[in-house]
Amino acid sequence: MLQKSRALGKRAYLPLARRLLYSKLAAIHALSPDESRDVHTALGDRSVYTVPQGGNVRVRPAPETERRGGPLRLVSVGRLDVFTKGLDILLDAFAAARASAPVELTVVGPDWNGGRAELERRAAEARP
Repeated sequence: MLQKSRALGKRAYLPLARRLLYSKLAAIHALSPDESRDVHTALGDRSVYTVPQGGNVRVRPAPETERRGGPLRLVSVGRLDVFTKGLDILLDAFAAARASAPVELTVVGPDWNGGRAELERRAAEARP
């Protein structure tokens, strides 16, 4: 990821994100063992769990990621490409989870083909 387009910007981003964002996370979700290895290479000692994409997968957090009071906070970091990244599915799943547990979702990333507006519209529709 760091060696693709905009490598200089990504290299500048990483030290700042390590300190301000990633240091506060209990765990990071990876989609494959290769992605998990890349996260460990980039972020060092952060806890990473690997679950492939797919429907109907039930996942329990590792013990060190269990909630310690307050809502479970989820963060999605990546370009706001709603359909390619499955952010529409993420919002639907989040809305369903919210019905039975105290959870918060933050989606962070650059807009992509009007993705931010689409996410804001869908989030407004999903609010109770």
